[in-house]
Amino acid sequence: MQQTGHSVLVRPVLLMLVSIGLWAIYPPASNLLLASQTPLQLGTLLHTMAAASMLVIVLIWSPARALARRVLSRLRHPGAKLAVPMLASGGLICINHLFLYLALAASDRFDVTAILVFESWPVLFFLFDTLATRISRHTLNRRDYVFVLVSFVGFATLMAQEIDLVDWILWDTLVLKVALLAAAGGIAMALNVFARRRILLRIGADEGDEASGFTIAVVAELFVRVLAALAFLVVLGLSGQGMPAIDARSIGGAIAVGVLILGLGSALYDLSIYRAKNAAITAMWYLMPIGALLVMALLQGRLLNRYEAVSSVMIVSANLLIGLRYPMRSSFNQLYVFTIVVGAWCVFAPVFTFAGYFDLVAVSTIFYALLVTYALTRVSANVEQRTEQLLVFGEAVDAAARAGLPIVSAHKACSYVEDVLVFTGPGPGTAEEQARLRRLGQDLERQADGLACASAASVLRALPRAGGRLVALSANMISGGEYVVLVLLAVFNVAVTVLFRGDGFVFDGFALTMSSVAAYLLFLVVEKDRAAFANESQQLCHAGARQTLSDWAGGSERRTAAAAALPVSRVFYGRPQFGASLLVFLMVFGGFGYALGYQQLRGHTRSESNPVGMVTGASPTRELGIGVPNWPAAQIKAEVLKAVIERYFDIHATLQPAANERIFDSMSRSTGGIDIHPAVWVSNLGPLIRRYVDAFHTVSLTPRGPEGRQGLCMNRAAVEAGAGPDIRQIGQPRDVAIFDLDGNGRGDLWMGAPDWASSRIERRRAAGYGYLSAYDELTFDPDLLVHALRRYRSRHVPFLFFCYQPSYFDAAFDLTLVSEPHSDPATWATIVGNGVADSDLSQGTAWPISPIRMAYRTTLAETNPNIVRLLENFEIPTSELITMTGRLAFGGEDPATIAREWVATHDDRVVGWILP
Repeated sequence: MQQTGHSVLVRPVLLMLVSIGLWAIYPPASNLLLASQTPLQLGTLLHTMAAASMLVIVLIWSPARALARRVLSRLRHPGAKLAVPMLASGGLICINHLFLYLALAASDRFDVTAILVFESWPVLFFLFDTLATRISRHTLNRRDYVFVLVSFVGFATLMAQEIDLVDWILWDTLVLKVALLAAAGGIAMALNVFARRRILLRIGADEGDEASGFTIAVVAELFVRVLAALAFLVVLGLSGQGMPAIDARSIGGAIAVGVLILGLGSALYDLSIYRAKNAAITAMWYLMPIGALLVMALLQGRLLNRYEAVSSVMIVSANLLIGLRYPMRSSFNQLYVFTIVVGAWCVFAPVFTFAGYFDLVAVSTIFYALLVTYALTRVSANVEQRTEQLLVFGEAVDAAARAGLPIVSAHKACSYVEDVLVFTGPGPGTAEEQARLRRLGQDLERQADGLACASAASVLRALPRAGGRLVALSANMISGGEYVVLVLLAVFNVAVTVLFRGDGFVFDGFALTMSSVAAYLLFLVVEKDRAAFANESQQLCHAGARQTLSDWAGGSERRTAAAAALPVSRVFYGRPQFGASLLVFLMVFGGFGYALGYQQLRGHTRSESNPVGMVTGASPTRELGIGVPNWPAAQIKAEVLKAVIERYFDIHATLQPAANERIFDSMSRSTGGIDIHPAVWVSNLGPLIRRYVDAFHTVSLTPRGPEGRQGLCMNRAAVEAGAGPDIRQIGQPRDVAIFDLDGNGRGDLWMGAPDWASSRIERRRAAGYGYLSAYDELTFDPDLLVHALRRYRSRHVPFLFFCYQPSYFDAAFDLTLVSEPHSDPATWATIVGNGVADSDLSQGTAWPISPIRMAYRTTLAETNPNIVRLLENFEIPTSELITMTGRLAFGGEDPATIAREWVATHDDRVVGWILP
């Protein structure tokens, strides 16, 4: 019971929008119900309630009840074609939910990855339906595929801000596991939707006009949902979980979700794809996350970020084009895709600034504009002349058909006309074909010279003359060599405009606009040249000439087939819908303009997870930057490096105080001013090492270095008060009271400086051990820690704080390291990861022994190999380093002076670092 006409274009869209609106409620509603149930228990409850609710609706609604009886009676027949898709759909509903649950449970770190991979199912369904359904194949063209793909890429862009590119570059076992599980769920979901569409088509074909589409969708949903509920109950029974105690509120919520979303929402979705011409409408599913983020941004009172803006533009514009059924010309469709690509590049990709940018753009634009203007003028003139000549040729054919030519002459004239129509139709003709037509025309003129009737001879002579001029005009299209020059100039112009632009909103907007104009002009030349036959006047002339040829040739089978091969309908130029085209491009340019402006106003740099923006080349330099983290040992090492480099290498070294994240990012960028990190605690900086060292290979670590220990320390006053020394006692009320500095009933614990990676890890360790909620977190600069230790020692006040060894603190303040069991690798991975919230950590573990290395820009191995040798051999004995840091912390001496003195007194050791 497929519908056609305007209702096919409008009603499925409205049905899909209502379904998407209902399904948008599903995530928050499920989260509320998940508080007291496992995902499997919740899935069983919701699908059972949905099945029961749909059963009640069908029993109450008489048309649905009657249809359900007829469907049930058909299922009893052995030859019924409904049983297989119904069983498949019911089982696949259960399977796709279970795989998604498994993917989400496999790792909390990759939840967004799992959702992104799973939500590829609309694209998969589109492909399944296209390959398996003849009607869909006949109503699709490549623009459908493009718009569906753009919608999915928009969804991927929305998810990209939550996904670390490092995970995809390294592609370790856990990411692969999550992706495969989610992909299996997505495939099952796509097959489920395909099976449900087959069910609707089968029932609709059996019923004819006796049942409405909505009734069919409701009844199909009943059968499928009952089978799904049974499958969930079987899996739940096999799992041994059982159903938990459920209160009336949970049951009410489950019924509401089951009826409105799983029941009605699914039925409307099925009905929309049932009524649509093809599966391209499934791309509208990606409007759901866009609607959710718009509502969320509105409730939070914030602007959309650049990822959200770009994804919104891509998804909404692509679905608008799907819903409007291609209101744009071919060149506009190509420009749409090109603008999406260039706009995304301008928003997310790095820039490579070039001093002579505008000069180079001006020169390339002038050359390109001159050539493309000539090409457009030539093609436009050719089209007008072809149209006029077609009229002349048609009149000549008509006159020849009425002239009563001899059989031999008439036969040759028909062959000539047929070949001319083929040559001047869509697509370019070859030089060989043109030469053959010239010979045929000359033969006709010789035939005309031999005719006794002067009027017939004149008519026959006029035919090859008109045809020859038409053939010459048709052959005067843009040649392949000219196209190569056009394309090369266009690519060069766009590449220069986009790649070498400056960094800023004005440069980005200029690049997007200029490159889009350049591309559109090229698309327009191609469209006008290759589709010159497609304008209406020329097609009418061709149609008239073909009809005359058919009547004249007496229905020759060969000629009729040749004439039929020439298309009558307009190929490229559908009726332009200027308003829709303008709306789409205003949306695209406005959305990308907003994203570029947001990036500029908010001071966002381009994604640092993009390796394209990292260092890709190497060049000698006479200046090096050394990052200086804010702890004394790192400051001393940085000063010693500076003194050695300036003394022995004649290279100016600058010290740049910065946090670890900024140092690593700067070392990874070609424009970064930092080349060396003097003290990398490997255990603390795992995510940074994984990104820049393991994945991007833009930073390298030295192979050797000392080892460090970290944990909690307490002063002598705390030990004498009976605190600790075991980590399990830290959270006990007695120890909490001992470390209460301000008398508020909660302990006080210094966890490190605000910008230390160790501060976050120490907080999560406290959460895992269970004492985080009993303590107030203190975070301040380590310089202030020295004063705090002095103050509490003089006043005999117990104090608990994060510490590391080797350190000058131990000897100066008589500290005790809190004892802990050995570090557990699995627990440690959970603590340093991002997938589990602090409140959900249930186990703590000790810090592993951490190697302390130096890090440097990888390209230093090419530009300054002697500096790399220095870094790899650099080693200051621990006792000497502690002495120097003590002078810095307690004596207040200048670190540069301390370093120069040390270098001057250890000349032989320093030379050993440098020489092979």
